[in-house]
Amino acid sequence: MDAMEETTDVELWANRIADFLISMRLTYAIVLCSILNIARVRIEAKAHRKPFWEHLSERHQRTVVGSELRFWTSPILLSGVIVLGALVVAGFDFSHFWVCTCLIIAGAADLIDWIGRWPALPFDLWYHHMGVLLLLVQFGDFGATGQWQVVWLGVGVGLQSIANHMSSRVYYTQEVPRMQEAVRWQHAMVPVKILNMAALSWRIYTAFVEQAPLFAVLRAAMLFGYAYTAVHAHRFWFRFDCAQYHATHQAVWFQGPPVLVLGRTRTVP
Repeated sequence: MDAMEETTDVELWANRIADFLISMRLTYAIVLCSILNIARVRIEAKAHRKPFWEHLSERHQRTVVGSELRFWTSPILLSGVIVLGALVVAGFDFSHFWVCTCLIIAGAADLIDWIGRWPALPFDLWYHHMGVLLLLVQFGDFGATGQWQVVWLGVGVGLQSIANHMSSRVYYTQEVPRMQEAVRWQHAMVPVKILNMAALSWRIYTAFVEQAPLFAVLRAAMLFGYAYTAVHAHRFWFRFDCAQYHATHQAVWFQGPPVLVLGRTRTVP
């Protein structure tokens, strides 16, 4: 058997596994959500021991926990780099397998946040979760096939999950420079989000070419929501004043103004 035939067999078995998981989607969802919910409870218990926790609003508490959970699922999404590399270097296409395993596992984190916080989700987070759920529905219920553009999109979302985790430190760090570093993580995501919107736009185009209007509508809704939340988020971060936020939050919580010590700003108790 030559390399091409062997590759075809491997891809075939990978796709069979993916299709089997989708055929068992209710059981699949229950197992994934149960595991991730256990992880979420542990993350929340750990966060409760942080000195900042009692000073945060319930909305920010939930945001921190959700950000932490998605951070821990981000390596699963970043594994898409291997899939893209295999496709470019050797022509192995495991996109559908990756979507039905890695993407859906990570997407389950959004599902449990959607269920647990509905209908009290902030509007931008509502749109984010809705976009993820629309993506999952395409593969779980409407038989869409995973392609490399979706893997690309998933890798970008994984990078965003890391950036969101790092930027959530603005709510609890006691040092202004660390807050500024957290904000820079969001600025670094601008090109990633532009590339993700390009991938979504291409998926809309392919849906029209394939005469699949349902997929075109779902993907257009995803693109609109993604673009809206991206613009809304970056307007917030570009206007965010770390020193002012620290002065009205952390400095008050820990009863001391920010002072400069050895080139770094910290709060004196």
